[in-house]
Amino acid sequence: MADTITPTPEQTVSPAEVAELRARLARAERRAAEHEARATAAEAERDAERTRATEARIAEAIISAAAEAGLDPELAPRLIDRSLIQVTDEGRVRQPSVTAAVAKFIESRPNFPLSVPRPALKGGTPPRPAPRRPDHPPQGERVNHLGFPVGSVEAAMTERVVPFKF
Repeated sequence: MADTITPTPEQTVSPAEVAELRARLARAERRAAEHEARATAAEAERDAERTRATEARIAEAIISAAAEAGLDPELAPRLIDRSLIQVTDEGRVRQPSVTAAVAKFIESRPNFPLSVPRPALKGGTPPRPAPRRPDHPPQGERVNHLGFPVGSVEAAMTERVVPFKF
């Protein structure tokens, strides 16, 4: 005996209902694809941000190690081989690997200048010292009623004169 199921009138689906269900399925698949694309874009942006942050940490570590070794800190991030620098899974830079990379660079280029002298400023007038303002006395200094330091020439010239009474 063959197992055949004959649909009852309640189980039959009209072609319009089938078309509506197919349209709903297509909309749901499009939304799922859009959400998946957004998730992929967000992951790519997150990975790019992590890479930028790690590169910034590496550059900072190279600048620090180069300054200690006497290299020009502005040139060092462009000169040091970054493949020698180790980074942990959390994104932390291993300082010994940075120090070793800088040392290897210095060892491989013995004629490279270790420090770049800054050019001296020439000409011009030296800056004047700021004028002493009596309204802002140094901390802890006693002042008279006009704000001049007690014992100064200005304070002696501005002492109160008691009027003569007859």
